[in-house]
Amino acid sequence: RELQIGLGIRNDRIRVSELDPRAFESIQEIEGSSWVRGIGARALYTDLDAPAAPTDGVVLALDGFWSTEALSSDFDYWNAVLSAYRFFDLHTDERGRSQVLQIGGSIGFSGAYGDTTEVPYFDRYFLGG
Repeated sequence: RELQIGLGIRNDRIRVSELDPRAFESIQEIEGSSWVRGIGARALYTDLDAPAAPTDGVVLALDGFWSTEALSSDFDYWNAVLSAYRFFDLHTDERGRSQVLQIGGSIGFSGAYGDTTEVPYFDRYFLGG
């Protein structure tokens, strides 16, 4: 079993240019140069029988990010992602090779606050893969 906790900073300059005139309004609003600055955190819990090639166990992760004008960011928003994966050993043959089923997924949330009315387009979550 292992628990990892980490903190980090984000200091990104985002440049959006040469937009198609038919682009969504939310994209046109961020045309030009913007700064995203904030603090991120991660908690990761793993309980695997073999980290490189697990046949049994679980992985849980919680990631969060907070962008604020207090750190000279151009946007006030936050996001969080929860991920979970479970491994099942379905069958092991006579040579010790396992057939493993992995089930998992992630769900993310985000929101704007303060003077920012919506999460910037480049940090939104979209359905798909």
